[in-house]
Amino acid sequence: MAFLVVSIALAGFGVAIKSAALSGVAIAALATGIALGHLIPVDRLFRTVSGWVCAILVAALYLTVAGIVSSATRSMPNYLPAPYLGLVVAGMDWKRADRLRPSVFLSGLFLAPQIGAKTPESLVIVLVWLVVALATLWVLQGDTERGSRRAVPARRASGHAAEVLGMRGGELLRMIGGAALAAVVAALLIGNPSCDK
Repeated sequence: MAFLVVSIALAGFGVAIKSAALSGVAIAALATGIALGHLIPVDRLFRTVSGWVCAILVAALYLTVAGIVSSATRSMPNYLPAPYLGLVVAGMDWKRADRLRPSVFLSGLFLAPQIGAKTPESLVIVLVWLVVALATLWVLQGDTERGSRRAVPARRASGHAAEVLGMRGGELLRMIGGAALAAVVAALLIGNPSCDK
C-alpha cells in the first residue's frame, strides 16, 4: 500500500507539471529500488540511516559530480537523473513496516504543486492520496504492533489462545476526522470561497 501512496503522489506531480512520462519513470525508479532491495542484501546499510536520507545524499552527490564534470568540460550538466537515483535508493529501504511511514509522509511533498493549482482534478488527486495515505498508515501501525517483540511466558498454559491485536477502527476514524478538519481549515485559510463574486 505504501507503494500505491507514493505512486499516487508521483502521478499527481506528473499531472501538475504536465508530464506523465517523468512521473512514470519516477514510479519505475521506485519499483526498481524496491526490487533491488529485496534481491540484494542491503539491510545493514539502512540499519541506522533511513533510505530517504541516503536518497537525498545520493542525489546531492550526483548533482555535485555532474556540476564538477560540466564545469571541467564546459558543457551543460544533466541534472535529470538525480531524483530518479534518489528514488531507487529510497526504494531499497522498503522491507520493514516501521521504515515505510516516512515514505507515506514524504510522498505528500510531491503534491505541493497540486495544492496551488486549485482545480477540481487536483482536489480529487489530493483527496485520493489522503484517503490512501491514512489507510496505509493505519495498516502500517497494525503491522508494526503485530511485529513488535512481546514478552511471552516460557510455558504457555493449555487452552489459551494466542494474543491477537485487532485493527482499531476508532483510530482510523479519528485520523480521517482530524485530517478532514485540517483540510477544511486549510481550505478556508488558503483558498477563496466559491460564492465570492
